[in-house]
Formats: sequence, structure tokens, C-alpha cells
Amino acid sequence: MKHAFLTINGREFPAPKRGLNIKTMTTVSDGRNEKNVFIGQRIGRDMQKIENVEWPLLSAELWSVILNQVSNFVFHVTYLDPVSNDWITRKMYVSDRDCQPYRIDPVTGKTIQYAYCKCSFVDVGA
Repeated sequence: MKHAFLTINGREFPAPKRGLNIKTMTTVSDGRNEKNVFIGQRIGRDMQKIENVEWPLLSAELWSVILNQVSNFVFHVTYLDPVSNDWITRKMYVSDRDCQPYRIDPVTGKTIQYAYCKCSFVDVGA
């Protein structure tokens, strides 16, 4: 069965360019004691961050759709989890969003294509 590389709120989007990074982090309760011995315990499940999600060139319409899908503070992202090697859906928020106007309509002055559209998604743990 074909599956989109990235789905946001149930909507499929094209695969971003190579260079995306999926970071898995384990949260712990404490650090080390006075003897520098680790004393912490794991808190909850591992968290993930999908960094450097970048599309080299998108239409203004598609970039707008992506930005609107992540406009609520928390949204659902479905992606291939490297730990389980299976598709998972996690609640995430978006960090900074960047793009560069690439092609401008000479009549309206509106951007019709953006280059280097990028963002990162951060697991909220819920």
C-alpha cells in the first residue's frame, strides 16, 4: 500500500528533500549526584523531533496549505518512525517556518512560487 512520506492532520504532502533529520530524545527526571553518578529515571516515552523539513520549490498555494495545516498550536503528523520502522502519528507543534519568494506574478505582484520552504516539527508528548 502506498503511503505519503508526510501527512499533516490526515492530509498528504509531497516528500521533502533529502536532509531531513528525525531526532529521538529520552527525557529523564534528574541528572547526577555529587559523585557524578547518574540518578535520574526515564520520564514517559521517547520524544521525537523532525528537523530540517524542506521543500526546494513549492507553489504559493501548496505552501499556504501546509502553513495552514500547522497554524493551530498542536496538530497530528504521520511519518515513518525509525525506531519501530512503522508509520506512527504523533501530536506535534511547528517551530520557525522559512521560505524565500522565488517567482512573482508581474501583474499582481503576488508570489506564485516559494523556494527553500522549511520548518521543523516537535513532539508534544501527548
